[in-house]
Amino acid sequence: AAVAVGTLSGPVPTISGTKTVGSTLTAVSGRWGPAPVTLAYQWYRGSTAITGATGPTYKLVAADKGAAIKIRVTGTKTAYTALARYSAATALIG
Repeated sequence: AAVAVGTLSGPVPTISGTKTVGSTLTAVSGRWGPAPVTLAYQWYRGSTAITGATGPTYKLVAADKGAAIKIRVTGTKTAYTALARYSAATALIG
């Protein structure tokens, strides 16, 4: 018998924190379901994934100055199709 594949739901993430070099941004992933859902994170500088920036927080570095930052949150669960959501880009980092 085929395994039924469910559909995950998750909100568009937001980013909290001060948008200046040296500050730490936090991904606000919201409530995903049906629980439990495993979440993975990838931070972006413009449209480029930031190497190693795969946690729920990201400390802004000099290379981020003048760029917009966004986060991709991907939810996974056995027998469900993975779901990726992107935040809106931040204002340019100061």
